[in-house]
Amino acid sequence: MGAAIVCITMAACNDVPSNSNNNSDIPSDGILGEYGPYFYDMMTEIDITIPQAIKELIKKGEEEIDLETGKTSDEIGKQYKELNEKREALQVELKQKVQEASAALQGKEITTLIEDGAPLKIVEPFKIKKLSGSLQMECECIVELTKESPADYIHKYNGSMLMKAECKNDSDEIVSAYRKNTISIVGGSWPDDVYPAGTQFIIKTEVSAGYTSEGISKGLFQIHHLTVCWSANHFVLENRKLGPVEIDKPISNLPQSVAGLYDKFEHKIETHEDEMDGEWVEEYYLFTKDGKKAFRINIIDDVAYDICLLEGSTNIKDRDGIYVGYSARKLFIQKKMDWENDYAGWVYGKARDYTYYIKTADLVNPDSEIPYKAEDIKEDAKIIRIDYR
Repeated sequence: MGAAIVCITMAACNDVPSNSNNNSDIPSDGILGEYGPYFYDMMTEIDITIPQAIKELIKKGEEEIDLETGKTSDEIGKQYKELNEKREALQVELKQKVQEASAALQGKEITTLIEDGAPLKIVEPFKIKKLSGSLQMECECIVELTKESPADYIHKYNGSMLMKAECKNDSDEIVSAYRKNTISIVGGSWPDDVYPAGTQFIIKTEVSAGYTSEGISKGLFQIHHLTVCWSANHFVLENRKLGPVEIDKPISNLPQSVAGLYDKFEHKIETHEDEMDGEWVEEYYLFTKDGKKAFRINIIDDVAYDICLLEGSTNIKDRDGIYVGYSARKLFIQKKMDWENDYAGWVYGKARDYTYYIKTADLVNPDSEIPYKAEDIKEDAKIIRIDYR
């Protein structure tokens, strides 16, 4: 009986749609051109549609198993063979088509931008180098430093920390796509103290098609341009640290300002009182940047307890690139979380050591306490706070 069910898992289904129908909303004028919707539909059929048909067939087969022989009908066995052969044929076709597209698209330019405030200019825009696997795009560009900048020994060992390329759509929003950046310096020698003006860097970026809870990720297929970012303009909240602050470590000798992170900070002690808990004291450091509240560090006994990103922290991101101002719907799709309502105007979801907040008013249904699907959140809703512990 067990062997019979294993066979069922490879069974076929007669109503699997062909990728030639092109039912996706992937544009044919993206960086992959007409190959974009073709690859998206084919990958969806190989990895989503056919496996789903298999699951349905498993259920059907289990209902029809002859308890005496442990066998299913010949029709289900036939469907198994058909579907297995179809999936294998599509995998071969995809591999061949990726090779064809790689040759056709090699050297194609991708619109390349420099983020505001970055001391860089474009020498050569990103160009597609090749496509491989199922489905990975490699591209490369050259940028030049427009002014002398301090060097960091870390960049000798991890050049990707110096700058990165963000994949964005035609609305200048970061698209959800796995990417890997590799930075090398023209001439091959990384300086110890400063990068002179005129220093050139080669940025190699790999962007792969991946999967989300809703199917094939559209990130690679939605790329409109790549924006090169300079590390001094960005900070990542991870490894229990942000700039000079480290969680579970004493707050002491903080610099009055850190370029790009904060302009000043204040030490605050506030006393609160409520009917349930009586009087309690809240102690924290509030950091501001460009006149906006950037983040706060809550402390207990002079030790940093957690870090809260606020409205002025849009250049601070978590390890997955999420930041205050990020689309709440996109976050819901990207991260599977248990959402809660604090009944004080906030709805929040927790993922590992991050907690993401949106306004209760940003739920489509005002009577709903939490979102159950992305569409339960207003389309323009943003993440308005991130806590990290």
